[in-house]
Amino acid sequence: MSTRYIKKDTNVIVGLAKNGSQAIKQIHLRNEGWERLEEENNWDQVDNFIGTSDSNVTVYFPVRDPYERAKSEYIQRLRDWYREAGEPEPESFMHKHMENFESYTPYLNYYASYIGKFFIENILLNDEWNGCKIKFFDLSKLSVQFNKYLGYNLEIPLYNVWQEDGLKRIIYPFLKNDHHILNRVFTQNWKEHYSNFEKPFWERIKKTKYWLEL
Repeated sequence: MSTRYIKKDTNVIVGLAKNGSQAIKQIHLRNEGWERLEEENNWDQVDNFIGTSDSNVTVYFPVRDPYERAKSEYIQRLRDWYREAGEPEPESFMHKHMENFESYTPYLNYYASYIGKFFIENILLNDEWNGCKIKFFDLSKLSVQFNKYLGYNLEIPLYNVWQEDGLKRIIYPFLKNDHHILNRVFTQNWKEHYSNFEKPFWERIKKTKYWLEL
């Protein structure tokens, strides 16, 4: 699952897996003037594309609650497991899975990408930083409020949401009970990490200059 960046003028938007990456890709495809870079192993290339040392550049980084992202990741994995199992009926597969599930540790986070790591290592708590600005914002506001804020009148589709995916539409009702997912499916280590670090970290970020309130 890749991280991608799109850029126009001095504005960069980040798309991560299970975090708006398909919508970001569609902005590039449906709107003129946007460059796109897929993050691979060449982080120098990413740095040059973004222009991290340029104080005129603003990197817009949509985020969602890490639990919601983990749930989306888990639904994707269920879809993959269903296809691998070769079950004729997804409902039958889900009933069997919910009866005999194995604990799952979500692996996606916001710090493994180049720009997430760069923010932690170079910008956060560094009052002397004078390069690019990073602004996190609520992913749910990407298509409307952020679009209006940016001022490009972009076509931003609501892309790859679970309602538009046939298998995910079947899987999702089995997982409506968030209490079940958080307390029975996700591992204890992940739950503790979420409660003790991820959740309070992002609640704090929302009170800093790094957060864009839309």
